[in-house]
Amino acid sequence: MPVRNSEGHNLGVLKDLMIETDRGTVAYAVLLFDDDKSFAIPYNALRITPETKTIEIDIQREVFEQGRGMGRVLKEEPD
Repeated sequence: MPVRNSEGHNLGVLKDLMIETDRGTVAYAVLLFDDDKSFAIPYNALRITPETKTIEIDIQREVFEQGRGMGRVLKEEPD
């Protein structure tokens, strides 16, 4: 599902939802940004619009461009 910010800029796609098994609730969403960085987004920060099948968050694109992301951290760890 596409993810955009409040200005309408494309931020990537929703890659996964992480479930808090003790409570049975969604803990956070995983955003795949530019096909190479993943970011954990608090689930309550998402605004889901079923009619347009989009998700909106109030975060500037530059935050993700400059951030390391979870994927980058994992790639840099030694084998």
